[in-house]
Amino acid sequence: MSDLVTTSILAVFITILAAGVGVFLLDKQQGPDRRRRATEIVTGTVKAITQPFVRSRRGKPLAKLILVDSAGVPGLPSMIPLRENGTIKIGRDPDLVGVALNDQRVSRLHCRITDDASGGFRVWDEGSASGTSVNDEDVLMQGTVLRPGDLLAIGPIEYRFEVDSQDGTVKSDTEPMQRTQRRS
Repeated sequence: MSDLVTTSILAVFITILAAGVGVFLLDKQQGPDRRRRATEIVTGTVKAITQPFVRSRRGKPLAKLILVDSAGVPGLPSMIPLRENGTIKIGRDPDLVGVALNDQRVSRLHCRITDDASGGFRVWDEGSASGTSVNDEDVLMQGTVLRPGDLLAIGPIEYRFEVDSQDGTVKSDTEPMQRTQRRS
């Protein structure tokens, strides 16, 4: 059994124990001050136990998509930030996505970009009609890992993937990938 699993099981046990103590202290015959204090104890215990498992953003670079080709569509975001521990959905319908691209050639829910376990970012096509590609290669069912300088086409709209390093500099290829054939 790995250390993480053992530690997680121990953390759950301690949390349940703390909740039991809190319930004991919440006896209905006790006053509201006692209940408030018991709630504080349980909340503090849970925070103390779970805090070591919260991943910090400091050790992991953030990334962004920079608009390269708007395909004549006005009002597109020139930069889309990609955050650690997150998933960003991109498409046309603002009720379904976090980033809306107002173009009929972009599906309502076109693609999503996730922060994967290896520390990078992966793009997934969500069954879009006009497709999602990275460097002119279609994004397949298993998704495609994004690398600095990659050109991401969301339908006809192109963004360049860049990673911000810990020292604040941007990692990207000096020359973005050249398109061999323009998609229509």
